[in-house]
Amino acid sequence: MTFSTHTPSSQFDTARARTAQGRPTRARLDHLVRVLEEHAELPELLAFAPELEEGASERAFHLLDETVEHQVWLISWPAGASTGWHDHGTAAGAFTVLRGRLVEQNWSGGLKLAQVTSSTIRVHGAGHVHDVQNRSGEAAVSLHVYGGRLDAMNHYEFLGDRIRLLGAEPGR
Repeated sequence: MTFSTHTPSSQFDTARARTAQGRPTRARLDHLVRVLEEHAELPELLAFAPELEEGASERAFHLLDETVEHQVWLISWPAGASTGWHDHGTAAGAFTVLRGRLVEQNWSGGLKLAQVTSSTIRVHGAGHVHDVQNRSGEAAVSLHVYGGRLDAMNHYEFLGDRIRLLGAEPGR
């Protein structure tokens, strides 16, 4: 399903300009995917997934690896959890699911949906606006690699035919 494109607000243009600097090269995105695949193949990886408490509604995070080139995060998702609409500032990223399944809604002038499973890798550049959700009735675990610092996260509101910038928070 795709909605018609509307002119973004001046706040959105400002946020997009800020996050568009240093767009990732193909080599940088390839590096992120390579790191993601290397980590995803580790047989003991799920043992490091953060525990979810009974009745949890929020995701739990574990930083697995950090270098000058990337950060690797393992995220546990309770049923029904959602990131809300956001981008990752100047960081590019790649992610996959290790257990369960997620849905990524992303915005690039129109709404697009993608199912994310263990056979799927999603890759995005800086300024990619999305909302990742666990719509299933089971907990899920995902693996994320970010290139560039997670220096900020911009948060957005989805308005059906456009998104609106709400604010920003420092990155992780």
